[in-house]
Amino acid sequence: MKYFSFNPFGNESLTIDFNCDVCGHQVSSEEIGIPYPDYSADTAHDSRTDEEGNAVCEGCGKEFNISIYSTYAGGDGTIDELPDNHHIDITENPEPYYEDQYEAIASNTLFFETFKSEIDNIKELNKIIIANASTDKTLRRQIYTGVIASMETYLSDAFINTTLNSKDFTKQFVRTFHDFKERLIPLNELFNYHEKIKTICKQVMLDVIYHNLPKVKGMYRDTLGVDLGDIGIAYKAVLTRHDLVHRNGKTKDGVEVVIDSVIIDQLISDIETFIGNIDKQIEEKNAQELPDF
Repeated sequence: MKYFSFNPFGNESLTIDFNCDVCGHQVSSEEIGIPYPDYSADTAHDSRTDEEGNAVCEGCGKEFNISIYSTYAGGDGTIDELPDNHHIDITENPEPYYEDQYEAIASNTLFFETFKSEIDNIKELNKIIIANASTDKTLRRQIYTGVIASMETYLSDAFINTTLNSKDFTKQFVRTFHDFKERLIPLNELFNYHEKIKTICKQVMLDVIYHNLPKVKGMYRDTLGVDLGDIGIAYKAVLTRHDLVHRNGKTKDGVEVVIDSVIIDQLISDIETFIGNIDKQIEEKNAQELPDF
């Protein structure tokens, strides 16, 4: 049985090419869709999802059954009818979404200026008073969620740009990122992974939910040496946003969440302080690092 590994992050499918072990004819598999791991699982093992594919040799008609398995620690597969030492070539087909998203983030190198500009616009919106109480309530909810979205955008753009523009930071991300720790790479795959490590890192970073502040705090600390400080106020605001967006403005106990212009002004002040502290540290790191990619 032939065992192989692949990268499931940001790839939507794969194809496998090899020479038939019976007649030597070139064989190409069908395009096999890569399933998403179960990200709600507690362990990589429990997150496993499966997909089946096949290939047929046009020379002698031999059929090859291909199985692939995705977990949040990586992807593996088997070809039942091939010996394990048989050479295969794997082509991973990326999801277009990732490249589009990354290009948008990579183009925002002035991430702090973007954050400040968006916050200034939100401040102006918060000055608007609508006579209809119901409509005004809806506006305040939208403004509140906009503040959190601005924070998330900064956290993602600053982390991804700063990390991927530095070989040292990228190495540190690979060494310390929790989701990589369960990933075992066969020795014969080391060079393949070395060649595509930046792409793997890029895709993994894009999958991170940047309002998961405990996780993001660990990433900033372990990769960049940046301390997010006390995340309590910001994290509480994220939970409030969740109630506004997913519970129609009520807590899980059914209590209405009250949002007014004064509460939003305080939130803006808190988030400006929170992001300002982070950006100051990133500026200090950038002064010590020169982009080397």
